[in-house]
Amino acid sequence: MDFFFFLELVKDIVNIFHGYICIYRLFDESLIAANPGISEKDLNELREKQYSSWLKKHVRYFFFI
Repeated sequence: MDFFFFLELVKDIVNIFHGYICIYRLFDESLIAANPGISEKDLNELREKQYSSWLKKHVRYFFFI
């Protein structure tokens, strides 16, 4: 494997993770804004229940306008 190819691959992976983290942070902030004062336990439960549907809705919105 060529070193420069490997370097580009690593950059792509870092960009993918950065995008994922940004999207997850938006999701988290939206849950907290919609539920002020929510406990960490309840927030974790909401994350588990709503993340996949929230992600589908927003990915569709951002990429298929």
